[in-house]
Amino acid sequence: MGHILFRLICGHEPWNKLEPGGKPSKAELNDNVMKGKLPTIPQDVLESVDPEIVAIREAMMQCYTYDPVKRPSARQIALSLQKTLTSLESERPFNAVDDP
Repeated sequence: MGHILFRLICGHEPWNKLEPGGKPSKAELNDNVMKGKLPTIPQDVLESVDPEIVAIREAMMQCYTYDPVKRPSARQIALSLQKTLTSLESERPFNAVDDP
């Protein structure tokens, strides 16, 4: 699920040719995963203050928790994102364009 969220906010697959040094081999990728190393997250995503990007980035990082006991379930991530969406919708100012 972390990789799906990564692709959503980064615009490309994790562990691709944009990695420093290029796309890692399968052995390098497996080694990185075993060491708990994350794919390179673009700086603009890391520094974003856009509330939607922040919510997805935080959910993605929770999904990348190495210890499966500490990693949230997909349901927990979905509920957290839904709660954030509801909060953002309630904060959004009225826009006449949204009026049917």
